[in-house]
Amino acid sequence: MISEERAPALESSFEIPPLCFLVDPLDGTKEFIAGRSEFTVNIALVENGVATAGVIFAPALDRLYVAAGPRMAFMIDENGRRIRLDGMPHDHSHPIVLASRSHLDEQTAALVAQWQPCIIKQLGSSLKFALIAAGEADVYPRLSPTMIWDSAAGQALIEATGGVVLRPNGSPLVYCGSLINRGFVAARTRSLAAKALASIDSERQARLPVSNPLTEESSRR
Repeated sequence: MISEERAPALESSFEIPPLCFLVDPLDGTKEFIAGRSEFTVNIALVENGVATAGVIFAPALDRLYVAAGPRMAFMIDENGRRIRLDGMPHDHSHPIVLASRSHLDEQTAALVAQWQPCIIKQLGSSLKFALIAAGEADVYPRLSPTMIWDSAAGQALIEATGGVVLRPNGSPLVYCGSLINRGFVAARTRSLAAKALASIDSERQARLPVSNPLTEESSRR
């Protein structure tokens, strides 16, 4: 068993077992400290690097989200009702883009700006994954690093409803070789993810320095 405090020291030497549980007992610490309801308990089963099942519990909201496999996802709400999750969108006129309340960096803000017109919602913890699985949001780009236990349960939930969680290079987010995620896009559909990844690439290209042929020529003299 490892903890978040020990993770940096273990990053270079720790190997994720082929079968393990990833647990985050308090995801959304800043929201919890601030007295907001956006904190969760996350538990994921990882098999050979793939998050195959997961549970997200939001104690303050009394909601439990469960993913047990492909097309096997549901929520138990505050009234004890079991509601199947299928990722189908609720009625909204513009895409709903999610961003972290506590970790919205400049690069992510620039990316979200490319999606206008859209509805931007900021909230904490793995509830962002849950909203996508429930069809209440469309895409969640996360470009700053996270730990693997921050995303595994949410990824299992989204993929169980037909969505995707992809790395910036377009490959699936997997759990092997590192304790740290170097960014990802979670989306309700693959086409939404592709649009987000294209926006990421466009934003990164815009950040590259523009070469000046005159300056380059003079520097070679």
